[in-house]
Amino acid sequence: MTSARHYRPLCARTIGAALIALVLPIALLTNLHGNAAADSPVKSTRAGAAATLSAPLSVEWKFTGEFFGSNPASPVITEDTAYFVCGNAIYCISTETGGLKWRYPSDPGSFLPKLIIFTPTFANGKLYVSAPDGLYALDAADGKLLWRFNPAGKSQVISSPIVQGSIVYFAAQNGRLYAIDGTTGEIAPGPYKPLNRQTGVDLGGDLATEPSVVDGSMYYVTANSDIRSINLTSGVIKWSQHIPTDITTAKPVFYGDGFYLAAGNTFSSFRASNGQMRWTIPLPTDAAVPPVVDADGNAYVILADRSIYALNPRGKGFWKKAAHLENRALTQPLIAGGMLLVTTALGGIVAFEATTGNLCWNYTMEPSSTNPNYVPTGTSVAARPVVFGSTMYTLSDDGSLTAFNHDAVDNDPPTIDKLEPENGAYINGRPPLHLSAHIIDEGSGLDLSSLKMKLDDQTLPRKPEDTVSSSAADNGFSYKNDSHTVEYTTIETESGRTATLADGHHTVTVSVKDWKGNLLNKSWTFVTDETIKKIVKNPAPAGNGANSSGKTGNGAPGPKGN
Repeated sequence: MTSARHYRPLCARTIGAALIALVLPIALLTNLHGNAAADSPVKSTRAGAAATLSAPLSVEWKFTGEFFGSNPASPVITEDTAYFVCGNAIYCISTETGGLKWRYPSDPGSFLPKLIIFTPTFANGKLYVSAPDGLYALDAADGKLLWRFNPAGKSQVISSPIVQGSIVYFAAQNGRLYAIDGTTGEIAPGPYKPLNRQTGVDLGGDLATEPSVVDGSMYYVTANSDIRSINLTSGVIKWSQHIPTDITTAKPVFYGDGFYLAAGNTFSSFRASNGQMRWTIPLPTDAAVPPVVDADGNAYVILADRSIYALNPRGKGFWKKAAHLENRALTQPLIAGGMLLVTTALGGIVAFEATTGNLCWNYTMEPSSTNPNYVPTGTSVAARPVVFGSTMYTLSDDGSLTAFNHDAVDNDPPTIDKLEPENGAYINGRPPLHLSAHIIDEGSGLDLSSLKMKLDDQTLPRKPEDTVSSSAADNGFSYKNDSHTVEYTTIETESGRTATLADGHHTVTVSVKDWKGNLLNKSWTFVTDETIKKIVKNPAPAGNGANSSGKTGNGAPGPKGN
């Protein structure tokens, strides 16, 4: 069963801090085909008129298919249709309504035999899908299977389809590149179908990451740390360069006549014509995902410590300070509408001004499910979003494709529940006294800069980011993104005086706006009584970095500005 819904989604859901356990090594894959150029500002529009993405964004609609943990395959967007894969199923959705057009297999209870982890490609009225058991060609209008091609020796397909004219190319696990006639599903004549020899073209090494395609040539990284370029038409390898560092998770990202490569803790520029290195600079730590480049050749690099650096074409930083993420990035970011858009673990979407690194919008995806007996406790965004005109399409690993648009209506304020202490509770007022509430906003997201918390008539200070001290001087309230909780705990002062609340009634007030200005202002009361036995809870275990917000640091030294 699948479901389409406009905001607000009505399906059952639970919120939790646990990240879905499956994180595929292939999560660095990016969407190169069937959309606008992956590393350029997106200018195509649904209506044909100029339109660009602008913040803040709100949910326009949300469609939920099958769950697939850490799904790395991006959606594919055309004029009025969205295509995406979730594990063992392929979906076609109306971008106007968010409703289902077709599903493959068509029977809701049927599934493909193998999991799909590659972004499909739309071309010539067909949707080409790479699966371990072969290359599928579906009629894009109705989802009917036109043909399926299996590589020789039952070798698995290990790249997204690459369409050039009427020919479909893909790499296989046997280290060969295949060219298929997109109409018939047969091997294309020429170098890919030699007489009395093995079909396909030898790539010269096992493919390590998804390739990049520019001007009829494919650029790819092999498992033995070589970068190679092959002419797709002739099947001839143009050049090969060995890089003396581990580049097995790196991906060439193009600009002008060259490309960038973030490999380990180095960031380098290469000539596309021969693969020669122009320059290389050290990074403070390893790159987490492939960088993205804007129309001016500026590159944006996300590191393993969750810091983000903006570098000009000479490798010099131009933000005043590095930006930081609350959670780790899972896929290559993108540039659209003058913004750097980053998706993260725990369902985070963050937009920074590309020129300054200032935050201009953020959002947290809430998990959905079509199965009332299983609702994910959390969701992540490992698939690179796609921007088409003024809409951003994001596929999360709970199987939900969500359309975000600046003009989508959001008149609902954030929601609050799980109050602690409960409204009307009688408790002991001695420290540590924990005050908290669970707050989310599924429309446009919480504007955390507006978050305020009061205890009685006292406005509580906000704890500085990354503060781990428990001293009274540093005490304040904070918002935990992994649990969607605002919390404050009273503690003893350094002078030994306690922060015990006087017996009687007390009021907690929390106020916050969403990004569209809708205000939540919630107050609840509790009663303290010194004679009530104090209940002390066991401390929660510390997060492990992957599933918690963690400490992101205060800007490690990195590439300097001019």
